[in-house]
Amino acid sequence: MAATIRDVAALAGVSPSTVSRTCRNSSSISQKTQERVRQAMAQLGYEPPAIMPVQPETSQRTLGIILPPSPGISFENPFFLEVLQGITQLCNEKKVLTALITGKDDAELLDSVQSHSRSRLVHAWIVLFSQEEDPVVDYLCQEGLDYVQIGQPSSHPNETVAVDNDNIAAGQEAARYLWELGHRRLAFAGSNPRHRFSCARLAGIRL
Repeated sequence: MAATIRDVAALAGVSPSTVSRTCRNSSSISQKTQERVRQAMAQLGYEPPAIMPVQPETSQRTLGIILPPSPGISFENPFFLEVLQGITQLCNEKKVLTALITGKDDAELLDSVQSHSRSRLVHAWIVLFSQEEDPVVDYLCQEGLDYVQIGQPSSHPNETVAVDNDNIAAGQEAARYLWELGHRRLAFAGSNPRHRFSCARLAGIRL
């Protein structure tokens, strides 16, 4: 079996994204680290795919914004609308283009992400959700692509930059409020059990 970018990362003691940046001759990776990565590549016989060089600051960049897989319309969720507004405002200021990536299920969403990545249309990614056994995050990590995830990472926690809030505390606060009003039988209306934030809120309610 041919060596993968994760095999190289493990041997060199770095993250897959560091291997990817080394393949693109990124100045953000120290010479010492690049040498260690290239030695691992040579030792494993790893042949990197054709990768777009790191874009200079003056060139046009595109940020891929990945919405959760859903047969419905994610824009109906006010949370995503607020997040998208914040992202696009900053991207407009920085002269960065944005591309919204959607899909009715995991397979369609992954296919769209892969198509944008292979066609070199997107240079970095924001994943607007966190769920168990997520093939999209697996792909981004395995390919060493630059991404940030909103929510607690369910996989690759040591290699994922994430932004999250304390959903357990939120669940506790909601339950405490209802308890103080005298309610003793509570029902929880959550989302898909794969979604980490929903499971964390339920855990908070149960504490």
